[in-house]
Amino acid sequence: MPVLNTLAVTLGGFLAGFIGTQLVTRALRLLYALLGKSTGEPQKYVPQRRLWTIPLLFLHPGVWVLVGVPFLGYLAYSGRVAAIWGWFVGGFILSVAYVSTLVLFALRKLKRKRASAAGA
Repeated sequence: MPVLNTLAVTLGGFLAGFIGTQLVTRALRLLYALLGKSTGEPQKYVPQRRLWTIPLLFLHPGVWVLVGVPFLGYLAYSGRVAAIWGWFVGGFILSVAYVSTLVLFALRKLKRKRASAAGA
C-alpha cells in the first residue's frame, strides 16, 4: 500500500505543478506590466510604471508557489518533514519540466512555420 500512496502523492504534485506553472507565469506577467513594459500586444495607451503596486504582488498566489515549493523541497531534503512531501515536490518539478518542454517544442514549431512561410 505505501507504493500506491507514494504514487498518489506524486501524481498530486504533478497536477499541482500544472496549476502552479500557470500561477507563476501570471504573476511574472503582472510584474512585467507593473514595471511599465509592453507585452507586444497593440495597446490604446502607453504603459506606465506602477511601482507602488509591486508590494501588492506578494498577495498573488504565484509568488507564494515560487517561494513555497523550493522551501518545501529543502525541508523534505533535510528531513524536517515527512518523506512523502519529497515525492510531492518531485512530481511538481516533473510537471514544470514537462510543461516547459511542451512550450519549447511549440515555440520551435512556430518558428519553423514562420520561417517556411516567409521563405515561400
